[in-house]
Amino acid sequence: MHTLGTDADNVVRTGAAAVAGASSGSGSAPGPRVAAIVVTWNRRGDVDRCLRAIAAQAFPAARLDVVVVDNASTDGTADHVFEAWRPSRVVHNGAEAAERPQFEIGRAAVARNAGGWRSLTLVRNATNLGGCGGFNTGFLIVERTIASHRDLSALPEAPGAARAEPLGYVWLVDDDAVPAPDCLERLVATAESDPAIGIVGSRMVDPNDTAITLESTVFFNPSTGLFGPPEPEHPRHAEHEAWLARVGSPKGRHDAPDARSAMTGARDVDCVAACSLLARWSEARRLGYWDARFFITGDDADWCLRFGRAGLRVVCDLDAVVHHLPWIAKRTTLQDYYRRRNLFWLWERALGRDDLRRLASARVALILRQARQAIARGRALDAEIMRRSAHDAAANRGGRLKLSARPGVAPVQIEDALRAIGADRRGATLAAVCPSQRTLRQALRLRRTAARVLSSSPPKWVLFIAADAIGDRLLARMEGLPDVRVVRYARRRRSMLRRQFGFLLSPPRAWVVFDGRTDVPLLHCSRVLHVDTRARRARAERHIPGSRPLFVVRWLWTWLRCRFYLWRLEPREFRGRFGDAAG
Repeated sequence: MHTLGTDADNVVRTGAAAVAGASSGSGSAPGPRVAAIVVTWNRRGDVDRCLRAIAAQAFPAARLDVVVVDNASTDGTADHVFEAWRPSRVVHNGAEAAERPQFEIGRAAVARNAGGWRSLTLVRNATNLGGCGGFNTGFLIVERTIASHRDLSALPEAPGAARAEPLGYVWLVDDDAVPAPDCLERLVATAESDPAIGIVGSRMVDPNDTAITLESTVFFNPSTGLFGPPEPEHPRHAEHEAWLARVGSPKGRHDAPDARSAMTGARDVDCVAACSLLARWSEARRLGYWDARFFITGDDADWCLRFGRAGLRVVCDLDAVVHHLPWIAKRTTLQDYYRRRNLFWLWERALGRDDLRRLASARVALILRQARQAIARGRALDAEIMRRSAHDAAANRGGRLKLSARPGVAPVQIEDALRAIGADRRGATLAAVCPSQRTLRQALRLRRTAARVLSSSPPKWVLFIAADAIGDRLLARMEGLPDVRVVRYARRRRSMLRRQFGFLLSPPRAWVVFDGRTDVPLLHCSRVLHVDTRARRARAERHIPGSRPLFVVRWLWTWLRCRFYLWRLEPREFRGRFGDAAG
């Protein structure tokens, strides 16, 4: 028997109270069964908060099965779930691809889980399969254990055993999401109101200020291939505009009485986020699960669009609230790789031939142009990620980007990054590119940080500033600083390059770029410090001689590969349970 702390005991009591409250009604027939899937990776605290929120749901716990899929966490997440939540079943999955599982049923903690649910299954993946692979793993666990389809069951079954009660819905929940207590109850009620509803999503609100809506109604626009408000040609445009006339905006605060009254009920949309997404299980099995190539990002939108093409309604329940930050608030360079790559595959199923070829051609040209600019400006990793996103999309290469496992890719504390580039060496000089007043302020802030943490030997600074980003008064103040030299450049390529001639014989220890914001082609950059001011972290990048010509060769190969891809590009259907990757 594993001992639970006070918080876990409270969760059990909360779950029991929810069950008691649900069963004390008029004695009507029980509602549908729901299986919740939570995928986690190195988020021990987040997944714990998420499970507490699921345990606090007003929906009857006795009708809810929970599956936690751990993607080979290294921070003890899986062990914590086992110890604190006492799963009814533990499944080990040694597979390297979700669509080819290797399930082994392990021991359970105790007969009754700490959430009071019908069952709790902990899946321990041996490999990080991403959000997409994690949810696909959860789907397979649901169909082979919880839903008990006889032809797929992974559990021993007595010859005369009765078939389990059919599963009604599967509820996908992000590990850092916190659903409101009535969230699942509202999602199920909306889905039950119309059998044509295939998916119901939640309204996303700011975890730090629940009065602020971060995401609600999302539509797909074929003319741009992007998501946002519906275009005039969209069949929902007129009703959406009428709703906006009352609510004001699908995001933000809605303090006016008319806006508050309009921000309620269920609205038909094209896509909802999988931070809290309820899907009809029978339709999920019929239409297939997630495209196995995606890994992360866009997989939920692709699924929603597939439901819509099958004639099913996708709706957002504005009353089913989930506290969660949207993906764009957690966006990183590596995540941009998946966003760019996966969008091509989503388009192949969502667009007609003319729109598909037009948008794909323009997107390839944009990505390759941005990659070329990035390598010239000292952003070698960004350039390679952009190039790979186009190349891998064209080559149909899915899964995780192996580049993300290389040493030095992950950002570190700014202090550690400064030492990594040798900023603490005697006589070291750092050159910061400042194309705007914002980046100039960030450079001055970094200068103060370096002076504090490298107090024994602080570096000198060259501030390479766009001429229109600094006034005469500020320039005079800057030139009075003993450790700072100011070099101004005009926003012309010739001026940018000419101002760098003085660095060719005496180059700085490293160039500093803030948030990737630079318009300067760097002639000589053996080291570049990329500072992420939002995360307050940095990544040191070393450029070896000849790396730029080698990149140009790879870029040209990608250009040829993409031309071949565009020449053969045609719309395609989703095949099998996991799409093209699994056949």
